[in-house]
Amino acid sequence: MIVLLAPIFQEKHFKQYKVLSIAANKWCNHLLKELTSIEECIVLYHINEPLFPKGKIYLSTDHYFKYNAPVYLLSYINVPIIRTYSLNRSYKTFIEKKIDITQITHVITYNRQLSSTAKYLQQYGIKWSCIYADANTQNELISDADFHIYLSYYAYKNSKFKNKFHFDGGIYNLNRNEGLISQKKIFLYSGAIRKENGVELMIETFKQINNSNIELWICGKGKFDGFDEKVKSDKRIKYYGLVSEKRLNDLYNQTFCFLNPRLTSSKENNYNFPSKLFDYFSYGRPIISTYTEGIAPFYKDYLIITEDSVDALKKTIERVLSWNKTQLYDYSNKIKHFEKENIWNKKVRQLWNFISH
Repeated sequence: MIVLLAPIFQEKHFKQYKVLSIAANKWCNHLLKELTSIEECIVLYHINEPLFPKGKIYLSTDHYFKYNAPVYLLSYINVPIIRTYSLNRSYKTFIEKKIDITQITHVITYNRQLSSTAKYLQQYGIKWSCIYADANTQNELISDADFHIYLSYYAYKNSKFKNKFHFDGGIYNLNRNEGLISQKKIFLYSGAIRKENGVELMIETFKQINNSNIELWICGKGKFDGFDEKVKSDKRIKYYGLVSEKRLNDLYNQTFCFLNPRLTSSKENNYNFPSKLFDYFSYGRPIISTYTEGIAPFYKDYLIITEDSVDALKKTIERVLSWNKTQLYDYSNKIKHFEKENIWNKKVRQLWNFISH
């Protein structure tokens, strides 16, 4: 049995708890789906909240639902000093009362937050695999795990551990529906609304392009100072905020070109991998992206790489706008090759071969 300590939630949780990561949830859901085809799994996690008084003082009674495997969201006291102790106790108590430890062969953690629980299981000879998904510094990429798995290629390349593996995921869904593309040329960005993610750069660039037949659509949560004013300054820019999965897919289907303009000057982008690319790839449309070091080199063959300056991004957008049907078709066919090599089923089995031998 695999115990997966990872953020897996239902859509209702995102409406109620705004700090939960939709991207992390989607990534972990796909991981879980493929793991359950290999081994029996159980998921334990909790609903993250800012510390009281910004967040709730107590995350109440345990939530249970099933998504390919049983998922339990555990309760804890959310106050300074006590929070860590409460979380550790909650996980340990659940495992002791509800799971036969002798049946567990592997524990997999998403980031290091639940290292104490993983170490507790290690005492019983259970192998611990740590997935380092989000990090801001090198120190957040170190643990006592038996196996070290990195989404960021930069983090993988610079890891000092011997038992390391680069695993960033795979294509989510294949959604090739060419007939739904809007008559206007839609450029779409989805993700956190942060300057570090290139949102300000993207808006400023778009305003420099003199073309009434293009629009910039932005989806995601969060804002930086002055964001609303920048969006309102150009009627071609539309901000949709945080949307449902169904609504996001509708917007994706109308998109001409996807954008991933993360700033290469932001060091934290070296330690992270933009998993939104897996959504983008599944539509077979052009993807303009900066090249941050968290992205593995082979992606350069499938992304339209640009630099993170207004002038460079403007030229790249205008170049893609000039493509004829043959160029767009050739690009789409190239993405099809990428899809065959990077599906979740294949990638997770490679990961399982690494951690089970």
